[in-house]
Amino acid sequence: MPDIHISPHGDVIISLPHQGDFPARFLVSSTALCTASPVFAAMLSPSSSFSEAVSLRSHNAIGNDLYVQNLSDDDPVALAVVLNAMHFQSLKVPRKVSVRQLMQLAIVCDKYNCAAVVKQWVALWVDGWTKSTVLSTQLQRLFIAWVFDVEEEFEFLTHALVSKIAFAFENDEALVGGEKKKKVCGLVKSNEGKREWFTCQLGEYAPSVVLDAMIKQRETAVRGILRVCKATLDKYSTPQVQCCHRSKTEQCDYTILAFLFKAFKNMGIMDFDHTAVADLSLERLVKDLGDIKIKHVTSEGTKEAKHSETCDPVKQMLLDLAVVMKEIVPLRLESFGRAEPAMSWETWEMALGVGVSRQT
Repeated sequence: MPDIHISPHGDVIISLPHQGDFPARFLVSSTALCTASPVFAAMLSPSSSFSEAVSLRSHNAIGNDLYVQNLSDDDPVALAVVLNAMHFQSLKVPRKVSVRQLMQLAIVCDKYNCAAVVKQWVALWVDGWTKSTVLSTQLQRLFIAWVFDVEEEFEFLTHALVSKIAFAFENDEALVGGEKKKKVCGLVKSNEGKREWFTCQLGEYAPSVVLDAMIKQRETAVRGILRVCKATLDKYSTPQVQCCHRSKTEQCDYTILAFLFKAFKNMGIMDFDHTAVADLSLERLVKDLGDIKIKHVTSEGTKEAKHSETCDPVKQMLLDLAVVMKEIVPLRLESFGRAEPAMSWETWEMALGVGVSRQT
């Protein structure tokens, strides 16, 4: 494959491993790369002590063929787009890309810490995005939103994904535990009572600081849910009759207490320990609690209580759970030192010492 001349007067060839029959090779300017990317600056700048920079200086001193910098694991098309952006070749930067293609661009920009060079195109790339409920798409978009500082999308996705976080366990040992990083999975759906896990770890898409913040939100919500459950159980454990039916019978309270006790025990939450439901997402936990049915035993057998409308605790419990879930707030990029504002005209005036804005 012939060299692609991104910079006609370049001094370095960026080479990727074989993509098909030939390696991908790009003629670039080391100055442009070092200006746009601190990673490339560490590799190639004149003042760097990295082996690549030392080799480049030695190569230039000898004056032989252009120095070749080998890279690996980069998508060649995504790298080509980013390298063109670094060299101000704006007409060679696509105006429309798919989510999959934007994911590849985000991976390259994150690796070389150069998202700013494509900042002007990000709004075009995400224009027309709708709020996706497909987990695989949400995970990719979360990474894209983080890398390119897409605030609205980041807030939506962190809020949506908190309710999907759950922890996978193997051989009774948490895959995340101790010094290991916990394996976090999205709980996609339930198939005939069997939980199906999305195969990717959330940690592959969310930086550790974001993942930790989401896990903290989840644990706070789980504790709140369990407090609601305990308060509901305690309510029907007191001597005072809670039955709201005109009969005011204690049998109603006993029946409700028994069904709640059995349901909580089957769910494994009778100890009201948040670690006991680590393998359940918030969505699944709330759904399981909402599915609890209180039935009354009569001479005709077991059927729904006639006064379920007046003293069914599940309805009130769901209202209380909704309050807990509403306390989960979207995470903001600025909380992680992201979404830095662009410099204004006035900021440049101050930096250059030219005083207040002049009238034109």
